[in-house]
Amino acid sequence: MNQPEKTIICGFTGTAVMTAGSELMSKLFDENFSEPGHLETMIARLAPGYHQKGK
Repeated sequence: MNQPEKTIICGFTGTAVMTAGSELMSKLFDENFSEPGHLETMIARLAPGYHQKGK
C-alpha cells in the first residue's frame, strides 16, 4: 500500500470514528455534539456578514 492510499484510508477512518463518537455523545448526554451545527454557530459569530441564516 502506497502513501496516498494510507492517507486516504486514515482520513476516512478518522472521520468515521469522530462522527460515530459525536453521535454517541449526543445520544448519551442528550446534547448537540454535531460538528456541522457547531461550525454554523462559529461562522455566525466570527463572520456575521458572511453568514445568512435561513439560506
